[in-house]
Amino acid sequence: MKRLLNYLPLHFVVFLIIGICFQFFTQFWSFNFLTTFLLLNVIAVLIIVIKYKILRTLITFVLFFLIGISTVYLNDNRNYDSFYEPYIKENSAVVLQIHKVLKPGNYHQKYEAKVIKVDSDKTTGTVLLNIAKDSMSKSLIVDDRILLKPTFKKLIPPLNPHQFNYKSYLAKQGIFHQLFTDNNHFLKLNSHATTLLGLSAKFRNKIQKSLEKYNFKNNELAVINALLLGQRQDISKE
Repeated sequence: MKRLLNYLPLHFVVFLIIGICFQFFTQFWSFNFLTTFLLLNVIAVLIIVIKYKILRTLITFVLFFLIGISTVYLNDNRNYDSFYEPYIKENSAVVLQIHKVLKPGNYHQKYEAKVIKVDSDKTTGTVLLNIAKDSMSKSLIVDDRILLKPTFKKLIPPLNPHQFNYKSYLAKQGIFHQLFTDNNHFLKLNSHATTLLGLSAKFRNKIQKSLEKYNFKNNELAVINALLLGQRQDISKE
């Protein structure tokens, strides 16, 4: 245990984690990307130039702490000028691209969707898309694009003490708003844009269709999909 505590790279990792947590919960760092880049480079140069071992180690701790902060800052879409929220107006037309298919709820199909356009402006950011279930509806797949005029609703915190904080969970995924719509309130666009996620989703679907030929029971197939493909949408609560 003592040798582990004296292992210097472990200390660097600890400061990296502290920086990540500090920025996530406090949003302390709010400087622009150029300032962040220059500061990290200046500290890196100091580590190379300074010859005193103790001082160099302390500066390295600071560097890893700032790397943790900047990692959260750079991955937060709200810090970019193209973040969708400032562009949203009443009756804005929004183009969403399906990023991930989630486990459906009792009344809605659920998706993570990228906000790629608001009116004529190209944007970034991810939202939780809820589409009301319908016997005639067809599920969307990764890379599908839809056009709609939604109302962006902020996620609400849990209403009861000790309840699972779904708002905080989604915030860690970079999701801060959700949309609710029906199947007849959006237009599916003809798009040939394909991402790596879309290709992997198509490959997964082919494997799933192949597995269905073996007449597994629904629960068995759901477990196989979860273990083999990481798809947990069909697993029952039981």
